[in-house]
Amino acid sequence: MPQGPDRLRVAILGDAPDAADWAASLSGRGMEILHVSDVATLAASHAGLAVIFAECDQAAALTAQLAGQPSRPPVLMVVDAPAQGTHPHTRLVKSLLAAKNEWERTFDAIVDPVALLDRSGVVRRANLCLAKVLGRPIHEIVASHYAELLGAAARDADPIALSLSDGEARTQEASFARVARW
Repeated sequence: MPQGPDRLRVAILGDAPDAADWAASLSGRGMEILHVSDVATLAASHAGLAVIFAECDQAAALTAQLAGQPSRPPVLMVVDAPAQGTHPHTRLVKSLLAAKNEWERTFDAIVDPVALLDRSGVVRRANLCLAKVLGRPIHEIVASHYAELLGAAARDADPIALSLSDGEARTQEASFARVARW
């Protein structure tokens, strides 16, 4: 399940005593915290960030396991974390969340419908205007294929499909069956 547009999904691996405290300090700050039990589950978690708490002797083995995963989120490895107090990486994650929120506010301020697609045409981010035009909440738009959302191109060829197939940028007006606007 992809993370929501307003929440950063953070997967935490490790049973160090401060892992739970660190996770608790981040919950409720625009983050969804997932506790995972192994590297394979972490890689499959669809997290936006992974935090691994490890002892020095575990770090090398976990790094090797991570390297063997075909896809995984960015990883922050916390080795021999302090047992008390606020962990120093908490400040880093707070800064990342603030930057994410600022970027999303800017993206949502665009008055035209905009979506960011991956190479297969799946929506990775949509702005509020696109959600309004489609009459759907953003969380229903993200992870959907653009053709399912927009319908067929009303005339000529679908410029999005063409760009996805050949990688070339296109600037042209197009209309789609399910969208009343150009």
